[in-house]
Amino acid sequence: TPKFAFSAGIATSAAPGSDGVRLTHRADAALYWAKRHGRTDVQVFDPARHGAVGDERSTEELADAVSRVASERSLRPVYQPIFSLTSGMPVGFEGLVRPMPGSGFDNAGSLFTAAEIADRIVELDMAAIETIAARVEALQPGQYLSLNLSPRTLETEQFHVGELIGIMRRYGLRPDQVVVELTEREAIEDLARLRANLDRVRAAGFRIAADDVGAGNA
Repeated sequence: TPKFAFSAGIATSAAPGSDGVRLTHRADAALYWAKRHGRTDVQVFDPARHGAVGDERSTEELADAVSRVASERSLRPVYQPIFSLTSGMPVGFEGLVRPMPGSGFDNAGSLFTAAEIADRIVELDMAAIETIAARVEALQPGQYLSLNLSPRTLETEQFHVGELIGIMRRYGLRPDQVVVELTEREAIEDLARLRANLDRVRAAGFRIAADDVGAGNA
């Protein structure tokens, strides 16, 4: 039996003749919030809830902006230490990225949200991973590097574990030193493909983790 999900975003105006483009962008912001938080939902635009995804640029403009960031590597890596609660020593680092000044994005949240809206999440995910791997300092024995990947990336035909392995090799990292974290930003749509790609990632020697368990779609 076919299964369907329906999500909608609504934007309202207090007066006739309001800017139609602005209303459309606000409705899109509410819609994409609904889609990322489990689908089958109707959201009325609320700046406090949906404002972070209310970029006024068109989808085409967002796609171009995200592609530029990915191709030009307009990203700055950040390494967040992960400490052992028993020894107090760092056992690993979570690799994150921040958009560079002049990239067109104020923060990582707005950048990745734009990538989701514009269907550019795969190229941004892989650009972020390469940026992090290229700058990480040598890991000590027993330490690991944690890298985020969107479920959407792992659900697509564009993802190939060989590309992930190749990035690690270029920068002297072994798969057993890397933990791949599935982010919680998006609901899973193609569970079978995601599971198959996760199996390939695990078979290559990477470990798998769930990011922010208990939040959002995790």
